[in-house]
Amino acid sequence: MNKVLTEKSKDGKVMIKYPKQVIFVCLYELLERYTFYSIRTIILIKIAILVLYFSDVLKMTEDEATVYFHSFIIIAYLLPILGGWVADSWFGKFWTIIYLSCIYVAGVVILTISSVAPQISLPGKPICMVGLVLIAIGTGTLKPCVVPFGADQFIIPEQNHELDEFFSLFYWCINVGSVIACFTSPLIRSQVHCFGNIHCYSLAFTISTSTIVLALAIITMGKKWYTIKEAHHNVVSQFFCCLGYGLWRKIKSHDHRNHWLDHADDKFSQELIEDSKIIVRIFTVISPAIIFWALNDKQSSRWTFQARKLNGEIVNWFKIDPDQMTTLSSLLVLIAVPIFQRGIYPVLGKFGLCKSLLCRMAAGGFLMCVTFLIAALLQSQIELHKSEFQLSIVWQLPQYIVLVCAEILFVVSGTNFAYTQSPINMKSLVTSLWFLTVSLGNIVACIIVGIGINDLTLEFVIDSCIMAFFMTIFSFLAYRFYQSEPVLIVHSVGSAESQRTITSRT
Repeated sequence: MNKVLTEKSKDGKVMIKYPKQVIFVCLYELLERYTFYSIRTIILIKIAILVLYFSDVLKMTEDEATVYFHSFIIIAYLLPILGGWVADSWFGKFWTIIYLSCIYVAGVVILTISSVAPQISLPGKPICMVGLVLIAIGTGTLKPCVVPFGADQFIIPEQNHELDEFFSLFYWCINVGSVIACFTSPLIRSQVHCFGNIHCYSLAFTISTSTIVLALAIITMGKKWYTIKEAHHNVVSQFFCCLGYGLWRKIKSHDHRNHWLDHADDKFSQELIEDSKIIVRIFTVISPAIIFWALNDKQSSRWTFQARKLNGEIVNWFKIDPDQMTTLSSLLVLIAVPIFQRGIYPVLGKFGLCKSLLCRMAAGGFLMCVTFLIAALLQSQIELHKSEFQLSIVWQLPQYIVLVCAEILFVVSGTNFAYTQSPINMKSLVTSLWFLTVSLGNIVACIIVGIGINDLTLEFVIDSCIMAFFMTIFSFLAYRFYQSEPVLIVHSVGSAESQRTITSRT
């Protein structure tokens, strides 16, 4: 169902109205992100209770808490593949969001129960793990559905500019949820006392339960205004079968083909083969993003522990807790997103700089290198002081400022790239592949932690060098992507034919 509203401008031209129903999608994301950010330390712009909950309530060591944290994120970001599969092949994006939000709600409720388990003689850790698994299933499978569903409300190519602004608005809403969570969750955890404890995780998790229930109600309310695109039966299964069959035929056959997927043309349609080529090309380009995410989510645990060794007292009456330091990061994003969208990008565009999405991603990746060099410099100063809390927590500010710029350039552009370059009938799948790089990045982060580099300064420097190496590879892949020829695909729908051009020039 495609609801297109038009209006006439002053010069008499017919204009397509902005799809105001996206406000329901953005509000849903805002509330869902609040729920998630108040449960875990950091996702894109970070907020803290999960790492500290592992440490304070479940009595884990810092390294143990770090591994559990990243394991949770790995599960959450592996499952988008399942969500993309279900949305594109079976239920469609909207109904996938509704069904899986219910699982999400159940997980948060169970997590809340785990926070009071010791008081009611129940094993806290197993209950907590069950809750986290359900939350990971819910949020993980939702990820590739929400942003493409919002983007589906726009008419392309007539509303390309509005779509570009939507991705920034969507990211901005993510950070509104983060800011609210940054202020409330740590405050509740540290300042409210309950069940005879000096912290009150149960109340913080109860509020999270309320917000995800409200999010589900809000996105349901907008149903009658949505453009809801139907799923293409089993298209994702056909895609994976095409990949497997094409690779098998490539190994078995001695025929020369322009692309290894062309070997599958005796079993699969040319349309599916060309769509599969596009997806393979997209994933090849974004694969170095794995290292970006390894650093981006790794600092959610390592930087929080670094902040614990800094003096949070700014003045006599104002103190910043370690898990509140990221509030400033989220606030900076709220300020920086409109500045980038309305100011920096147009100015750079006049000079022919960073006009493409992949160029912006490369710039963000190299800025991440700078971020961890700054973190390493601060860590070296901390280690120079024998006594902790001599340095102010304000010294973490520079690394967060650079981090914000890196994330806006990389994350917003990457999400936009994954959606706009993907085949029409597999938007959720390609978005899920983008989120898959996040999960693989957390696996890399766990491996680095497992190596056991005792010198945190050295670890940050190594992280920066690794990032620089892989961003160089990314820049080369991006250049090759720009040089590739556009692909013209003809789709047959009934007796009519419609053409769409997938071009690599973003």
